[in-house]
Amino acid sequence: MFSNKKLFTSTFWSGCEVVSQQFIQIIVSIILARILNPSDFGIIATISIFIYTFPTLIEGGFTGALVQKINVNNSDKSTVFWYGIITSFMIILMLWFLAPRISIFFDQPKLINIIRFISFGFLFTAFSNVHLAILLKELKFKERFISGFLSIIVSSILALYLAFNGFGVWALVIQNISFNIIKTIILYFIYPWFPNFTFDIKSFLEMFSYGKNLMAAMIIRNIFGNIHEIVIGKFYSAMYLGFYDRGKKFARIAYEMPTTIISRTLFPAISSIQKDKKDVLRIFKSFFSLSLILIWPLLIIVITSSEHFIRIILGEKWLQTSDYLEILCLIGMLFPIHILCYTLYNALGFSKLSVKTEILKYSLSVLAICLTYKFGIKFLLFGELIASFISTIIMLFCAFKLINLKFINLLFWIKNPLIGSTVIFCILRSLNLDNTSILTLIYKIIIGIFIYLIILFICKDFYLKQILKKLKNYV
Repeated sequence: MFSNKKLFTSTFWSGCEVVSQQFIQIIVSIILARILNPSDFGIIATISIFIYTFPTLIEGGFTGALVQKINVNNSDKSTVFWYGIITSFMIILMLWFLAPRISIFFDQPKLINIIRFISFGFLFTAFSNVHLAILLKELKFKERFISGFLSIIVSSILALYLAFNGFGVWALVIQNISFNIIKTIILYFIYPWFPNFTFDIKSFLEMFSYGKNLMAAMIIRNIFGNIHEIVIGKFYSAMYLGFYDRGKKFARIAYEMPTTIISRTLFPAISSIQKDKKDVLRIFKSFFSLSLILIWPLLIIVITSSEHFIRIILGEKWLQTSDYLEILCLIGMLFPIHILCYTLYNALGFSKLSVKTEILKYSLSVLAICLTYKFGIKFLLFGELIASFISTIIMLFCAFKLINLKFINLLFWIKNPLIGSTVIFCILRSLNLDNTSILTLIYKIIIGIFIYLIILFICKDFYLKQILKKLKNYV
């Protein structure tokens, strides 16, 4: 079992890794958005389904299997490594031949060379999967932070240089592939493990029996999680897809960053105590409550300031993004609940349940798309919001059954963030401020945070009390 100090340190470095990368990505994406056109981002968004899905296929669920397995030897790691290498070569060959057909489908001739070039980045994903898995298993998030931070710095500098020199969409392509290459090189310096020439069939089948469900769930999530890009790219235009893509990216920064930090630590923490249901419940409750306390008010502030935010940060040419950003943030409020339930299933060894719930979630999503895509992008997103709400309720029901908890307890878990977020929304919506000044945007954010802290103080929130206690000790 990991000590509280170990969990805190791991969460801290996990937070440093995610926050630093997201912060740099925010700054760089803002600069790139002012240089490049919405259609440039739209072109990359059309192939996001490949960018996110194929690394999952290469990883094969073996990262989770290595973390979940109690005793891991060099043969296990080498088997996972060679599986990834073989799979990545197969994917590269497939994409090389399919690239012309994909470009015809989206009516984007540029996609042929872009797809072929990006495909080679998948090979570097295969080279680094084992290293990332072992660092995660051992909660060595400091090492992960170093590799990720240096990689995002160098790849961002390359992207900015290319954008300023008129390379257009290729600045985004180079940013994607250079990040994977640099990160892989750094990981081999930080964790100098090299595979031997063995492929243990028994080990492969043992890990695959667990990892196949993780892989299936992740592939389903990546395919259907990016299906809106395919629909918008096919039935609308690269420009509108660019607007949607920027809105999605900014919304994801707000809700994915805290969730990723927390879920990364939650998985190995629960895996190590999976037999002790009381400890599992205690840790899950803490992570669940903390996620909503951090994420919900942040998303509400973005919703109430979306037009102001887009006008100031990206410029007038991106203003239509604000319409999509608001709905995407509402969808994002359900994201941490979904991910934490998913993490709980897998950490307790119920990876089949995660596959079933993913299938259900995206079946509802596809149904919503079929019913709404003809009426515009806003209707498409509202349909996704309804589908996400239904699937989240079902996932919570399954999670609570696993840890023997009644559904009514959920009301106590979400009470403080729900009250605080509702008050923030009502007050910030009622303010009549100039939406062309960066000072009023900052003023609005400060008001939102201040009000939220007051609400948590009035509600005697446990986490706020802990923070205040820590601060009191330092004073």
